[in-house]
Amino acid sequence: MEQNAAAEEIQRQEQAEKAKREALAKAKRDAEEQTAIAKKRLHEEQLRRAEEESLRKAIVQSIEDEKRRKKAQAEEEAKILRQRAAEHERERMERERQAKKEAEAKRKAEEEARRKAINELDRRQAEARRKAEQEAEALRQVEARRKAQEEAEARRQ
Repeated sequence: MEQNAAAEEIQRQEQAEKAKREALAKAKRDAEEQTAIAKKRLHEEQLRRAEEESLRKAIVQSIEDEKRRKKAQAEEEAKILRQRAAEHERERMERERQAKKEAEAKRKAEEEARRKAINELDRRQAEARRKAEQEAEALRQVEARRKAQEEAEARRQ
């Protein structure tokens, strides 16, 4: 009986060890399964964070690109406006130069016309004086002949 009890004890110990090994194996499998699940969750979380970071970077890049595009557009518009302003200034200065030229030409033309009018007036006055002198001379000659005739008549009488 002792042998039976010892055999049963051995058998019970073997079963206990077997149960212990199975429990350890199950615990190991459960731990590996939990580790795999945790690794999978960690990997999924890392992927989600990487996607969020990538999306955030893409949004920031898009905003920066838009800012650069708007800045470039504003600079181009400012450049065009400066060019237009410079062109308008050149045109204004050209109009002023042209107006000064025209005013100078008009002043010279008026001066020339005034000079010609004065010369014409001087010529006419000189002509009138000459005619007046000729007429005065002719009157003197007529008067001298008349006097000479009167004297001649007075002597004859």
